[in-house]
Amino acid sequence: MRTLAQVALIAALLGGAACCSALRSSPARKPTPSAAPRPGAVAAGDILLTPENTKIEFVGSSERTSQAGSFQQFTGTFHAAGGDLSSARLSIDIDMDSTTTSIALLTRHLKSADFFDVKQFPRASFASTSIQPSTAPGTTHVITGQLTLHGVTKTIAAPANLTLADGVLTLSSRFLIRQSDFGMTEALKKTRDEVPITVTVRAPRS
Repeated sequence: MRTLAQVALIAALLGGAACCSALRSSPARKPTPSAAPRPGAVAAGDILLTPENTKIEFVGSSERTSQAGSFQQFTGTFHAAGGDLSSARLSIDIDMDSTTTSIALLTRHLKSADFFDVKQFPRASFASTSIQPSTAPGTTHVITGQLTLHGVTKTIAAPANLTLADGVLTLSSRFLIRQSDFGMTEALKKTRDEVPITVTVRAPRS
């Protein structure tokens, strides 16, 4: 049986996560991506991203161990007029209270002021500013946009495999964020700063 000390140590492994190998800082505290659609406001032909067709997962780790988690409640849209990915827009809004892991006590700790501070920062969001073809091995596109987490907004660029065929969007992306970039420094006493995020989508057009 896990002791409270053991659970606290595991909790420290997950200091901050939510959605790159290439990170660029932005001084803004609030996102201002004017081109992105508002999550939940789905226009005709847009693709709605939901927990039924999308997964957003993270892994926190230390030198000794790691622990996976995910977000269970979110809404998002992917807009690509005429199937043109070069002008596509992606947005997503995450309910941070839906953070979950396989350990109940750890999940509660992640929501506390030590980590995500869900009471003060109940939402996280991402809004793309560009989706461009990529020549990097193993990827088709780079999705650049504004990620807001823990009250801090940063520009991130996520490599992705992205297709839109027969009205079905498929997307897979794995990238890193840094806890320190989002003001989540408590866990850095015992954990790695970088946290990998994995996003997978298979969603039909509305």
